[in-house]
Order: sequence, then structure tokens, then C-alpha cells
Amino acid sequence: MQKQIICIICPRGCVMTVKKNKEEITVEGNACNRGKDFAILEMTDPKRSLTSTVKTAFKDCPVLPVRTDYDLPKDLIGKAMEEINKIVVTKKVKM
Repeated sequence: MQKQIICIICPRGCVMTVKKNKEEITVEGNACNRGKDFAILEMTDPKRSLTSTVKTAFKDCPVLPVRTDYDLPKDLIGKAMEEINKIVVTKKVKM
């Protein structure tokens, strides 16, 4: 399997080609080892931070921003959004 990935670790934005064979992963196009590590993680266990909003019961502030405090596995983002969409804040909070 082969995939092109743009590195987001630094402003360079290296375009890397990642090839995954049985147990070996090769990365080409990275300018540093951090980019290589990013590409390997993206190929084997992609994760994302999640930002969204939750509904409130208040007309003056109908939604509140929320975000995860750690990265979630990419395949769980949809499930997390389903749970977030069920939430309705009924008590005032300070931001």
C-alpha cells in the first residue's frame, strides 16, 4: 500500500510518500526524522483532535465550543460526534 502525506509537524509541509509492505514501512520525501515519525504514525494509527460545539438551553448562548484534550483514533471521530450531538448544556458555565 502506498500513500502520499503532507507533513504538518513544521511549516515546511514536506510531501512524503509512505509505502507499507508486510511489516516494513518506508518514507521518502521527509526533510527530518520528525516528519518520518509523523508519516509512520499516520499510516499505522492515524489520530485527530476534535473540535465542535454542544447545544445549550439558553437563547443568549445557543452553543458552546468543545474540544478533546487528547487526539482520538481517526475511526472513532464519527462515534464521538454522535455522542457530542446528544449533549445539551442546561447549567450556565463561565468561559
